[in-house]
Amino acid sequence: MTAKSLMIFSSVSRVAFLTILLWPSVGLAGEWQYSGHIKYQATANLYDATSIFGSGGNVRVLDQNANLRLKAEKRDGSWDYKFHYEAGALYGYTLEAARSLNLPFVTYALPNDNNRLFNLTSTIYDEGRAAVVHRLDRASVGYASGNFVFRAGRDAVSWGNGLVFQPMDIFNPFSPTAVDKEYKPGDDLLYAQWLYESGNDLQLIAVPRRNSGGSVAAASSSLAVKYRARFGDTDTDVLFARHYDENLVGLGSASDWGGAVVRTDLTASATRNGTILSGIANISYSWVWANHNVTGLAEYYRNGFGQADGNYAGALASNTALTNRLARGELFSLGRDYLVGGFTVQLTPRWQLTPTFIWNLNDGSALWQFGATLDWKQNATVLLGSIVPVGPQGTEYGGIPYQGKYFRPATSIYGRVSYYF
Repeated sequence: MTAKSLMIFSSVSRVAFLTILLWPSVGLAGEWQYSGHIKYQATANLYDATSIFGSGGNVRVLDQNANLRLKAEKRDGSWDYKFHYEAGALYGYTLEAARSLNLPFVTYALPNDNNRLFNLTSTIYDEGRAAVVHRLDRASVGYASGNFVFRAGRDAVSWGNGLVFQPMDIFNPFSPTAVDKEYKPGDDLLYAQWLYESGNDLQLIAVPRRNSGGSVAAASSSLAVKYRARFGDTDTDVLFARHYDENLVGLGSASDWGGAVVRTDLTASATRNGTILSGIANISYSWVWANHNVTGLAEYYRNGFGQADGNYAGALASNTALTNRLARGELFSLGRDYLVGGFTVQLTPRWQLTPTFIWNLNDGSALWQFGATLDWKQNATVLLGSIVPVGPQGTEYGGIPYQGKYFRPATSIYGRVSYYF
């Protein structure tokens, strides 16, 4: 067996052994609940000749990814236990091209634990057009009694009122164009919540992380507290956090307005270059049109770290507050102001359409996304969709100048099949 084969075998064995060891062993009473899913997606991408992915001409490529998740969960009185094993694979031209270009602001790799407290991810293969990893994405123990809730281990928490952009969700938010938003990557954390008789609650999260040298460091970690209170018909969130060695304050609200739901989030980040404000304001409304259920949304997003002048190449070279957040997966946009619109129409009880657009108000470029979801069977769904960038060269979605060419999202058509068991 070669040294490379031994490394792969060791990588697989370490996660598999830990999964098998933990899966049946925590707690003695109660019943374990086992479930999971298998997902496969194929994406046809078109890169034109001016794209850095174009190789001197138009390139039509097929990229593929697959995901397996096995879940074991159990509740035993006040205690609960959660273990999710995940395996993921990527294959395609885009991965190979991104790897060879070594783009500083784009990551196509599968999840890793380089900065997490525990390394529960192992790489099975990562060369050329293919990458395969497996990991424990959830491994936590929780306790709930009366008004108190506590959880320790690898898990995920979502905060904020954004529908597409999430300035207050500082822990692994989804990309606005993410096709699969079912599970956020888990973090190693301590979580506590106190529920008041009034319905208000106080949440505390500590997320220790490692720095680039592999040492656990406060400058790479997060400590956050959020208080939610209800005033009349309005839910209000107040957030205080020490996040990657910077102070962050947030204020959010959600209220009913004539049958619609109006939400806002505002964050202030204390950076070396001063206080940066970001936020969203959105509205969603549901109605019946021609016997079809319809939900519409509109959202304005202010990215205080972004560029209002369209000098994205300069920002990527010198705006470290922006590039650090891009690298951490907290931000996904380069501009300053965005408008989002979209709706979901239920054509039949099992089939719905969801067109959405994201418009960069500073340079006029846009990203159109269309999805059609079919609940094919009781335990299987099919998603067909497309993403179309629109705009002239020099704009965010039309193409950012880079290395003598332009970086722009691909025009893509994708199909996704998900099976649950």
